[in-house]
Amino acid sequence: MSVYNKIKPNLIYFLKCLENYNEIPFNKKIVKYGFSVGFLYKELCEDFNLRIIANIEKCLSQELNQKEGKTFSGWLNMTLGKGFSDDLDSFSTSFDERQKFSMEMIREELYRIMKKLEKLSTQVQALSKENAKNLKVEHSKFGFLTLEEWFELGQNNLDLYKDLKEDLDAELSSF
Repeated sequence: MSVYNKIKPNLIYFLKCLENYNEIPFNKKIVKYGFSVGFLYKELCEDFNLRIIANIEKCLSQELNQKEGKTFSGWLNMTLGKGFSDDLDSFSTSFDERQKFSMEMIREELYRIMKKLEKLSTQVQALSKENAKNLKVEHSKFGFLTLEEWFELGQNNLDLYKDLKEDLDAELSSF
């Protein structure tokens, strides 16, 4: 199974959910959380473009046989089977209520992310398992992550975004 096939259903979920909004609730600040659904989608896209995809591309451009390992936090998460995921608590401080997010632009960006991840996944699958394990890029919290671990981080972050989006939707439905 391709590493991308684990991420694809969640990306499709976020695309389909866009159909449930119009521009007003999409950009409405949820006081309890301090940001809007549109802002959450923007952060998701930035997370994938600037961190997940960028680091997968860095892995693919690296020399083989890197020996760097995990930080204690990374080792602990792997050992306990928790996997990797980032904290999403920190992004609400950059929300500006005056900023409006275009649902169409978000939709287009999610499609671009899907296509890029699919292409990268094909490159990863073309590598031998041994080579794929030796291509690593450092994560600030977990240490050096392999290609598959960067895909796993993306999937786990999507799960966090999904939970948060569902919380925001529940707050919106109470209006």
